[in-house]
Amino acid sequence: MNTKRLVALTILVIAIAAASACGGGNNGADAVPTRGPTELDEVQERRSIRDLTDEGEVLEATMTQTATTASLELVVVGEVLEERAKELGSKFVRTVKQRGPDRQTGLTIGIGNVDYTITVKYSDDTQVVRGIKARNANSIAWK
Repeated sequence: MNTKRLVALTILVIAIAAASACGGGNNGADAVPTRGPTELDEVQERRSIRDLTDEGEVLEATMTQTATTASLELVVVGEVLEERAKELGSKFVRTVKQRGPDRQTGLTIGIGNVDYTITVKYSDDTQVVRGIKARNANSIAWK
């Protein structure tokens, strides 16, 4: 009879250990969202986008990111010309670098840890300008 109790107790301990290792059955409610070391957290991302949408010319801003890339798509009003579109794209990169964990550079964009892609377009999907800022580049290359 002692052997049966010992086996039952062992099975119970294994079951409890397995349940706690799997998150305790709360469907990941306590799980921390995973973000890479160079990614903005949700608050930083929302604030960076809001800084752009606060500009009256920006109708919509969408940002995506991975551990080493950040992309922004801006939809602007039809009056925005190429030069202003570039200014808005540059502002995005500076804002993200200031709010996030990428290298801080002050007034210049400078080198960093993240590759940036910026697309500025009108609401009819006509592209105004597209820029790429490689992590080892000091500025944005506009196309």
